[in-house]
Amino acid sequence: METVAQGEELSRIVAAYARPTRIVRGKEIDSSWQVDEALFAVPEERALWAAYKQTVSILHPGTRRLHK
Repeated sequence: METVAQGEELSRIVAAYARPTRIVRGKEIDSSWQVDEALFAVPEERALWAAYKQTVSILHPGTRRLHK
């Protein structure tokens, strides 16, 4: 952990976590929502979503998917 904290990686991880946290802070999140990938506007949104799906499949095999 100390090695990670001394490098640039930790600040990138914190930034990646902080933005979506700020977006949803104070909002009611309906657990039945679905992500419509057709609405993604930039390649970064597609890359983030792909990384999310890959991570969920590893951490929570068999978890209900949030995409159409």
